[in-house]
Amino acid sequence: MHDFDDALSPGSPEDRPIAPDELAPPPDVILVEPKKIGHPVVAWIAIVTLVCLIFVVRIVISSMEPPEDESTHAKDMGFLVMSLQAKYVVGLAHLTSQGTSVYTSLQSLNTGSVDQRLAFVVLAGELEGPAEAGKQLENLQKRLDEHKEKLKQSGEVLTPDQKRLLEVLGNLYRDYEDGDMKASSLSEKDRALLEAELGWLGKLALAPAKGPDPATRQAILDSATRTFIAVIATFFLALPVGFLGFVGLVVFLIFLLSGRLRTGIHPGGARGGVYAESFALYLFIFSAINFGSMVVPAAREWMLTISTGAAILSLVLALAWPVLRGVSWKQVREDVGFNLGRRPALEPVIGVGGYAMTLPILAVGVLIMIMLMVLAGGVQQLFGGAPDEFSPKTAPAAHPIVFVLINSDWWTRLQIYVLACIVAPLVEETMFRGVLYRHLREATARLGFFLSMFLSCMVVSFIFAVIHPQGLLAVPVLMALAFGFNLVREWRGTLVPGMVAHGLNNGLVITATIFLFGN
Repeated sequence: MHDFDDALSPGSPEDRPIAPDELAPPPDVILVEPKKIGHPVVAWIAIVTLVCLIFVVRIVISSMEPPEDESTHAKDMGFLVMSLQAKYVVGLAHLTSQGTSVYTSLQSLNTGSVDQRLAFVVLAGELEGPAEAGKQLENLQKRLDEHKEKLKQSGEVLTPDQKRLLEVLGNLYRDYEDGDMKASSLSEKDRALLEAELGWLGKLALAPAKGPDPATRQAILDSATRTFIAVIATFFLALPVGFLGFVGLVVFLIFLLSGRLRTGIHPGGARGGVYAESFALYLFIFSAINFGSMVVPAAREWMLTISTGAAILSLVLALAWPVLRGVSWKQVREDVGFNLGRRPALEPVIGVGGYAMTLPILAVGVLIMIMLMVLAGGVQQLFGGAPDEFSPKTAPAAHPIVFVLINSDWWTRLQIYVLACIVAPLVEETMFRGVLYRHLREATARLGFFLSMFLSCMVVSFIFAVIHPQGLLAVPVLMALAFGFNLVREWRGTLVPGMVAHGLNNGLVITATIFLFGN
């Protein structure tokens, strides 16, 4: 098979397809099948067991109450989305001076958890004035009273901070209605509570249009304006990039299906089993260190350092395992793609293009996720009755690192960039697209190229997605990303383009999170 540029030019004699009889040995040569290395069945028992344990532990951790020193909305992805929507809407209203007309189309946001309803109260106060905010507070309190018994039965009782927030917001908007724009009835503790629990919206509530500190209010509005412009700019930038990625993906698939694409993986050795062992060893070491550190209170403030160390240590030991089992280091590097590739100078650029080609696949993953969210809501109503009015809407969980990013300092954010954009791509691409994918391509080689490649991509992508902490609803999105990275790995052989694409994706997500949600 040929590379893209090879397909557009006459093939040289050494590039021509080789007939099967040319590969056959002379009649008097007796072939001795090489001895297979590794115990893949045992390794897969360990892999499946570890993946199930990791998934269960993730669920248990996500269901635990947040520490006392964290905000009550720290586990509510819906509140983060609501905050972003509020910023966008306030920015739009500020630029167009059409607050009332914008507000009339926002009633659908007044749903979900109590934190989300409180955020909507602030939004109502900003766009329609303190009287409307007071009205929304009264409606919220009435609904809470009507659902008091049901809330107790479901365990969704108000926290002390939420109860206090209801009172503080009531006092705040009564002051504003009375013309007291300084909100004299609020103590410093009340103001701190508003900012801690409602974030940017809390700051907005404390900075009314005719307040005593116009500079602070202008800074808050400027933040909303930047968010609005950034969202619009991102949308219009994503359209052409996504279109080019779609075109590139179509061309890639045409070359692949027609046999004109020169692939970088050539299964057929006897070493596939040892790479299953390597991946099982990686999963065990990495998860044992990370989950083990969670039970040590003193290790909590060192979690980023521990995660980085666990990733690097597990990578080194996992790559050393085949060498200890008798495979040369040179062969290991070749098998897992730990090299610079056929065209070292171009591989990083191909990684950027590969990421663009992954975006259409990602769009399919997002659509599947939305369908699962709708289906999950329907199943909940079918078997569990109608969900409580104040239950958070069905949505994928946020990665725990999101909540660290929102309020962290520059040093913590720098560590997260290093972990997510350098360490994670290096380790995860090597272990998933390198080690595990190589093993699966060896194990399924007899099924033929296309079926082997597809099944290997699906299995690697599923395991990659399901052990991440975003939950089952996010699996289609994470699988879509991983599938795109797998295609690049199959094409180029080297891991460099996949690492670049992986790091680029993580960097864009982190930057967007800091810009859109960070205080």
